[in-house]
Amino acid sequence: MKTRRQALLILASLLALVAVTMSFRRRMHLPILPAFLRVAQPLPKGQCTWYAFGRAAEAGWKIRFDVNSGRHGRNWWEKVTNAKKSDTPVAGAVLVLDAWLGNEYGHVAYVEKVLDNGSFEITHANFAAGETVTQREGVTVYRASCTQTEASVSIAGGAPLPLRGFLVPVK
Repeated sequence: MKTRRQALLILASLLALVAVTMSFRRRMHLPILPAFLRVAQPLPKGQCTWYAFGRAAEAGWKIRFDVNSGRHGRNWWEKVTNAKKSDTPVAGAVLVLDAWLGNEYGHVAYVEKVLDNGSFEITHANFAAGETVTQREGVTVYRASCTQTEASVSIAGGAPLPLRGFLVPVK
């Protein structure tokens, strides 16, 4: 009898802790579980693709691919099946950069907001451009301001990088 009572007390304590945590997360306007824990993550941890996939999921966009391989950043332009291709940045889109000298894989980043002057802000991983804003599962996440020309994007004032375009969610 005593063991059962102890087990019930422990269970009640755990449930109370979960309730308090959920209440706090709601008041702070945080998701109950981070998207990285709610969505199966099919991409290698720490890569730009891993971050962009997870950040999009956090915002409610479950990115789908036509195949389970060859999903380097530059290939997202062809491989993502539930997005509209655009030349213009939109908050919630994924920026897709082509390969460049020294980076054969390209790069993807999540567009956080577009400013009135036409520049836009991204968050991204595995490319140290911009300011460090957080760590996600031990991976550094950067925030950077970007400027765009017709064929390139400059991240945090760096050299122009070849632009493929922006993938805008189709939900």
